[in-house]
Amino acid sequence: MRVLDSLLGILRPKPLMSEHDCALGLRMMLWEGMASTALFRVISSGLLVALAIALGANNFQLGILAAIPFITQPLQIPVVLLVEHLRRRKAIVLASWIPAQAMWVLIALIPLIFGGPSRWSVTFLLALLAFRGVLTAITNCAWSSWEKDLVPQGILGSFFPSRWRCPVQPPSSLAWLARSS
Repeated sequence: MRVLDSLLGILRPKPLMSEHDCALGLRMMLWEGMASTALFRVISSGLLVALAIALGANNFQLGILAAIPFITQPLQIPVVLLVEHLRRRKAIVLASWIPAQAMWVLIALIPLIFGGPSRWSVTFLLALLAFRGVLTAITNCAWSSWEKDLVPQGILGSFFPSRWRCPVQPPSSLAWLARSS
């Protein structure tokens, strides 16, 4: 029980952060964004389609495979209410992101579990990807809300390019972020 309490303590929002913590967090956010984008592009493009074809997917099933990310996006609407009600964005992100990433391990094991092309292997692939899509919709919604609070207001328009720029100058330790945009 103590381990759970200490873990939940880490996930509690901090009222204030130092400039050092903020700069470190922004740097880690950039690295995580690059790594997750690269991983997603490699896994979800041709490799996923090739896996589905190797498992025996037909054209209709490939269409479903391509549509899953778009079908699950409307789930973000009720997730907004969940995030606003619970107000624990960090915990929601971790509770949905970790299982979503674990789905890739299960997807990679499908050929070993089912032993080759079959109707059940394709069905299991689509079910795992649909479940992953639901988890990703939850993660994206909670992360977007949390991300706005992670980036200081003074550099928000510079850190995430947008047409609205904040007139406030970033703190001196965060000036490298403003110059890099």
